[in-house]
Parts: sequence; C-alpha cells; structure tokens
Amino acid sequence: MYKSEIRRTLMQLTLVSGGAIENLIHRAQLAEPKIHSALVDLASATDPGMRKAVSTAQNALGTLNELLASIAPSAIYAELHDLNRKFDLALSDQPALEQFLRPGRQALGTLGGAVDVAFQQTRQMPALVGLLGPSIALGACYAHYVGVLEALTPTEDSGGEGESVSIEIDGIERLEAFAAYTGLLSFLASEARRALSEGDIEIDSDSFATPTPTHDIWIESVDSGSPRIEFKLGGDGKSLRLFLNMFRDVVRSVYRSVTTHGQALQALETLAYAKELGIQDPAVLKQLERAVGTATGKYADTFEDPSVVVSVEGQVVRDTSTLALPVLEDTSERPKNFGVLPPPNP
Repeated sequence: MYKSEIRRTLMQLTLVSGGAIENLIHRAQLAEPKIHSALVDLASATDPGMRKAVSTAQNALGTLNELLASIAPSAIYAELHDLNRKFDLALSDQPALEQFLRPGRQALGTLGGAVDVAFQQTRQMPALVGLLGPSIALGACYAHYVGVLEALTPTEDSGGEGESVSIEIDGIERLEAFAAYTGLLSFLASEARRALSEGDIEIDSDSFATPTPTHDIWIESVDSGSPRIEFKLGGDGKSLRLFLNMFRDVVRSVYRSVTTHGQALQALETLAYAKELGIQDPAVLKQLERAVGTATGKYADTFEDPSVVVSVEGQVVRDTSTLALPVLEDTSERPKNFGVLPPPNP
C-alpha cells in the first residue's frame, strides 16, 4: 500500500471544522478531568466532599448540555450519518487498514447511540454521562490519525513560502521564441502545482481540519535586455524545486523524448525529486512524466537555435554537447529540426 493511499483514506475521515462532533469531542475532553475530580471527592464519603462532587459534575456536564441545546438534533444526526458513511467507505476501499480504523468506527457508533439517549431523555444529567466515554475515545482515535498523517506528510526545512529563483535565457531574438519559453514556464508551473496538490497534504493538528494547500508559483519580475531575458519566480519552496527539476529535464536535451527509453530518461530528475517529496501515487508520477514529455514535444521548436543558453540560478542547464546522443536507440529516429544538438559528423 502506498503512503499516498493511506493519506487519502484518512483525509476522507476529516471532521467538519467547528462542527457538532468536533465540539462534542472538545467539550468531553475538557469535562474529563472535572469528572475525575468529582469521583475523588465522592470517594471521600464526607458530606462536604459529596456536595462538592455533585457541583463539580454538574458544572462539567453543563457544557455538554449547552452544546446539545444549541444544535438542532437533525444537524448532529446528519454529521454522524455522514461520518459513519465515510468510515464504512474507507474500510471497504482499504481492508488492510481494518485494525487501524475499526476503533474509530466503533467509538463513533457508540457515540451515536449515546446522542440518541441524551436527546430522548431531554438532556438530563445522567444521560449526558454516556457521551463522555465515546467522545473521548473518538478524540483519541483522531489524534492518532493526525499523528499518522503528520508522519506521512513530506516536509522540507527550506520548503516555506517566500522563496525565489531566477531563470536566464540568453540568445532569444524572435518574439515567437520568447512566447514559447513563457508558455513553457506557465505549463510546467501548473503541472508542478497540480502534482503537489494531489500528492501532498497540509495538516491542522488541533482540529484535523484540512485547509487548502498552497503551491502557487508567481512571477516576481522579468528583466529583458534582448537577447537576454531573466525571469525571477517566487512561491512555495517545494513547488519551485519540483518545477525547476521539470524545467531542467525538458531543456537539457529534447532528443531524449524521441524513444521509449528516452522518454523514461527525460523525466528522470523530476520523478526522483517527486519521490523525495513523498509523492508515491503511480498516477501522479505518470502525470508528471507525461507533462515533461508533452512540454518537450510542444516546445521543441523553441530550441531551434543551439546558441541559446539556459541557466537556472546562474548555472547553465542546457545540454548542447553530444553527450545525449547515446540515448537514441536508432540514429534514423533523430528529429530533423530540434537543433539542440549539432548533427554528428559523418
């Protein structure tokens, strides 16, 4: 089972942020130490201790009563039904996670029964006691789910927002070439963002809510002094690095996209880095490989002039030597007008 599959399964179980079940868990967790204190006072078997225990317990359970009074029964039943459905679907789709998910599903079922009793008995204090155990148990399961998600979520020390990179293209004289390079950058940025959005997750460990991840890449500036153009790009660190790996794979040698073997090599750096980020879903990796291949073919005409030099952060990445020629399995397959590599000597 891939890590991405486990992440997706757990994300299906996300609680409604600020919803009835999340609030019920939170209030039960706050009430637990008060109930424990009441039991200690009750065990003292003294009149003052008994009175204090009753007061403490009523105070603790009162917060649960206030919550249930503020929520329409239909609303909490709808949440319970939807979460039950999500658990059943997750257990059906991933039977290998049965032992991991079953305690949460059982706690949820018990909680549903306790909510029924609480409403049937008009939220009387004895009926509210039954909410504590399953709410706390469900909260413990979700704390475990969050811990697993955090462990499976790739992180990078330098992957925060506000990073920037520069790409310099020297030797562009035609407007068509400028437009093609700009389109290339836009296409690869979009594909990098999509891959990370599908293969990565941001976790809010306090509520198990799932804010929409941001993997944007934007233009900070374009410095043009024809025939040299420098793009300064900013954005999320992981997005930028995945984007740059894709860009290097595309411009390093267009010849690599010609053969089946070459297609695998074309996206080699991209796929290696994607796996370092924790992206293991075969569909996402295949989409990245296709994106590199599509970009290579679609923008091949951009590389007609072998004098164009492409640099990333001051380092030349465009391969204009004959080192890439052995990738071809048959010299008859060599394209006529790519122009990245000089034709071999007869």
